[in-house]
Amino acid sequence: MSGLTVTEQTGDTDGPSTDFIQFQQSLKEKLEKERDELLAEQKELMEGFSNPERKRRGRGTHKSDSETGLNETQHARLRIICESLKDVISALNRIKKGTFGICEDCEELIPVGRLKAIPNACCCIDCQEGREINGGSPPVTLD
Repeated sequence: MSGLTVTEQTGDTDGPSTDFIQFQQSLKEKLEKERDELLAEQKELMEGFSNPERKRRGRGTHKSDSETGLNETQHARLRIICESLKDVISALNRIKKGTFGICEDCEELIPVGRLKAIPNACCCIDCQEGREINGGSPPVTLD
């Protein structure tokens, strides 16, 4: 993967179109809002379980529960929040670098419809399906 920018990928020497820039800005704002909401939820979850009063009531039944104050469901929710944060922050970084909208695996443009549906998509549909078949890893290619 060479890390082409949208301008390099499209060959448009004037840079991305005004429509794409506006679309990207709109998605950036949406992603920033999602990031802030996830961070707030993560903070609330962590503060709720670091509360000494909750620990004193002895709600945990597993060793990890009594040590961290988190039960299995809460651990799972925290994992989901962290994974979502990782994806959102990665998308924001691609916007900043100018590589947003380019598939990380095949370096083709990701269709705008896919980006509208999944703003943090890092792959086109074909490559995403390949990743799912490979357990989340990009397909191995022989160059």
